[in-house]
Amino acid sequence: MRPTPVSPVQKQKHQQRPPSIGVWHCSEKKRAWEEEQLRIALLADVPRTECYYCPHLSGQGSSEVQSTAPHRESAAPDEEFVHRRFALPDFESRLLAHPQPGAGDSTEARGADSAKCGFSSLHSPWEALRRQLQFDKVQQSAAAASNSAVAPQLPALTFVGGVDISFIPGTDDGVACLAILRYPSMELVKTYMHRCTLWEPYICGFLAFREIQPFCELFDSVRVELLVTCTMPQLLIVDGNGIQHPRRCGLATHLGVVLDIPTIGCSKKLLQVDGLTREAVEAALEASVEAESRSSPLPRLLPLLGTSMPRQLYGYAVQGQRNSVKKCIYVSPGHCVGFAVAAALVLTMLRHRIPEPIRAADLSSRAYISSILGPAVAAVPYSLPHAPTPRTVNDTA
Repeated sequence: MRPTPVSPVQKQKHQQRPPSIGVWHCSEKKRAWEEEQLRIALLADVPRTECYYCPHLSGQGSSEVQSTAPHRESAAPDEEFVHRRFALPDFESRLLAHPQPGAGDSTEARGADSAKCGFSSLHSPWEALRRQLQFDKVQQSAAAASNSAVAPQLPALTFVGGVDISFIPGTDDGVACLAILRYPSMELVKTYMHRCTLWEPYICGFLAFREIQPFCELFDSVRVELLVTCTMPQLLIVDGNGIQHPRRCGLATHLGVVLDIPTIGCSKKLLQVDGLTREAVEAALEASVEAESRSSPLPRLLPLLGTSMPRQLYGYAVQGQRNSVKKCIYVSPGHCVGFAVAAALVLTMLRHRIPEPIRAADLSSRAYISSILGPAVAAVPYSLPHAPTPRTVNDTA
């Protein structure tokens, strides 16, 4: 599944080609990209469906948040999916120990039959999330005890990575960054930079074909050091979509399958898939403000459900308490992660609007361009490949 390594000579020849903006008009290339995304989507390890709370959206953009009716249109949780790469954190103590708005029963009562995931009692997005996380823990423990394919002692989640690309103004050149952070403290451990040229134009729905090569080159160059220092990220947070995508293969899914690393997509923009629109999501979030306590310390969650039947879950919209509904982010699993776990992990990494791994990669690559390359270099395109430059958190150069 890994792309064939490109030699320095091949890279140089490749970088001498002009950007292929006009090539997009070739329908054969579009079909080839779509077929590749469909192939990658089949390789992605994500659950078919999970527990979720179902808000009722109207076609006029208004919404009515339903809190008590049974969820007859939703399927049972995917019992075949198991998180196999790292032990799931104790979300109950880190994130979900707060009283849940709209749920009148006690914590003990809510957790009594958690593994059953009774849909008729999912009174809020947080309650549904809690039930699914508990279900995932039960599934992981059962698989570890009975299936030799799953290690009896999965490693704790210790290192997470964030990837992002910043661009040199006026050029097609950029700097890809991998930021390594400790989990759950979000302490920045190290960042790696890779100067690159992006030859494909940005086309909505095909971001992976523009950005995946620089990320793969970066990982190929630093893989040995990450393994030697035991800082290989067990999870990547990607500035892009996971399966919240027309072909269920956004940048996070594509990168996760190619690198064989669990990934979560986190985007500031909503792709319109299966009837999902930004206006309807924002209206539902506004309605949820009226349905719950404004003093709640928790971010607001909204499952991203398609309009076709049976309802398809694509991810979660997350609105921080200090942000307007127009500043929500869209979280979807990429590879080897479930919907609820993806949302919960991102929530534990939020200090600002976007999760810390992506924010660290974004800020570091921007700082690298402005202060390391300098204004003169940043304004001039370069044609030769550059080796990735490792920087530690204490670097001042």
